[in-house]
Amino acid sequence: MGMLLVLVRVTRRPSGRQVIQMMSQARALTLLFERYQWSEVAVIYYTQRVIVVCLESNEMRRNLMISIAEQGMDTNDYVWLMIETRKLGFGDVWKDTKPIPDGKDALALRAARKFFVIDCEPVNSSAQFVADVEAKMREPPYNCTDCDGIDPTVSQVSELADAMMLYAVALNRSLAAGLSNLTGSELANFSTGQFEGFSGTVIINENSTRDPVFLVYGLNSSNQQIVMLKITERTLESGSLQIEAVQPPSVMWASHGGSPPQNRPPCDYDGSACPPSFVEKYLAITLVAVIVPISLLIVAFLILLRYRKLEEERLNDLCENPVRNFEEKNY
Repeated sequence: MGMLLVLVRVTRRPSGRQVIQMMSQARALTLLFERYQWSEVAVIYYTQRVIVVCLESNEMRRNLMISIAEQGMDTNDYVWLMIETRKLGFGDVWKDTKPIPDGKDALALRAARKFFVIDCEPVNSSAQFVADVEAKMREPPYNCTDCDGIDPTVSQVSELADAMMLYAVALNRSLAAGLSNLTGSELANFSTGQFEGFSGTVIINENSTRDPVFLVYGLNSSNQQIVMLKITERTLESGSLQIEAVQPPSVMWASHGGSPPQNRPPCDYDGSACPPSFVEKYLAITLVAVIVPISLLIVAFLILLRYRKLEEERLNDLCENPVRNFEEKNY
């Protein structure tokens, strides 16, 4: 593989949950590297102080893809990984949304086929759930007058609903065990388990923290976003990570020649690993074999020209001598 490029998008002031999530993403990324035996990695990232690549908008992502295609870095030797936390996956990032398009959608799409997006599992919140939340927020004790247009992918409404569900699940388990009036720490012991929540699959481990689920998105042959891999962290199982292939390799790597790129190119980055061609190996002999015949042809051509010139001069002399003799006799 020519180079594995990882684009990491980090919020400027990450919360504690985001920090844990990013650590889990890093472990998931490491598992992905191990799966395909990639060790030659270039990381492009930015933080609050150091900005290497800024990917705050789809327009900037699209511009990056256009640059990749224009620089010829969209070959099968490259894999581009983009880390996201928006729970939106890939999307139609290559499409120009400006009023006056630049006509480079084809270039952006060409590079987009070489991208994989590692994102958090999308929310399960339905439109009805969001509408119910907005309606409840307008009632006492909140009396919110501008709580409209809630976006579950941005707000924490889905996580809050899951927290309430988790509390109810733990409480029901404790009551079923014949216990009551538990402290918070005691109640947390009954939270271990898994259920489908509004924010996705909720997996609570023995440390009473949530194990994340990541999805790896890519484009299929119809340029549609599909899930290629599912990565789940299992803290209950000694901190192991499970990677599940959702699509067969032939689908996942269809845009990369049908198989994952090697860790290093077959000829290495500078071509030194491949045997030299006949011309490169026998350059001196090749030059002699080419130059000597050409030189002989040039010399032969020059000799021929010289011979023809001498012959013309000789014929001219023969023509001039009879004329002189004739003039002398007449005199």
